[in-house]
Amino acid sequence: MIPHIGLAVVTFVITNIDDLLILSVYFAAPSYRGRNIVAGQFVGIITLILISLTGVVLGNFLSDRWISLLGILPIIVGIKELLSEEGEESEDFSVKSTHFQFINVALVTIANGGDNIGVYVPLFASLPGPEFVWMYVTVFLLLTAVLCVFAYYLTSHPKVKHYAENWGHKILPYFLILLGLYILKDFILSLL
Repeated sequence: MIPHIGLAVVTFVITNIDDLLILSVYFAAPSYRGRNIVAGQFVGIITLILISLTGVVLGNFLSDRWISLLGILPIIVGIKELLSEEGEESEDFSVKSTHFQFINVALVTIANGGDNIGVYVPLFASLPGPEFVWMYVTVFLLLTAVLCVFAYYLTSHPKVKHYAENWGHKILPYFLILLGLYILKDFILSLL
């Protein structure tokens, strides 16, 4: 069981290290509430796990080409962020927009999770039994909490906080659009 815990930790770190940057950018954006970021990250990771478990049962019907279409989601969220920055004159708008921030974070986590699905499906399929799947899922969820705490710490550190407060909300939309284009690259390349 110990080797499996080690493998679960390494698998999570390798497939989610990029989420550290994404979460840090979200935490740096003052318009996003911490609890919404954490909730969105958990919803995204749980969704990726469920998709992977479904993938084990159904097999690999979707190629990487089609999974890369998920890159459209961060682009849409980034454009929405750009448009909301322009229209965020009234305080009522910003209060309403915080209610469903977790959905934006979850969508970006899911869209960025092609590597998670690509690794989790064969990993879960190779495990000796359902108790091992539950152990992996538990480790992944615990490490999601650690990842959120670490990303929050990074952006609240005094040396980083000043830059995060001044630039976080300006960087977020462009970062999401670039992330979406990066995820879409497999689909775009397959068309050429």
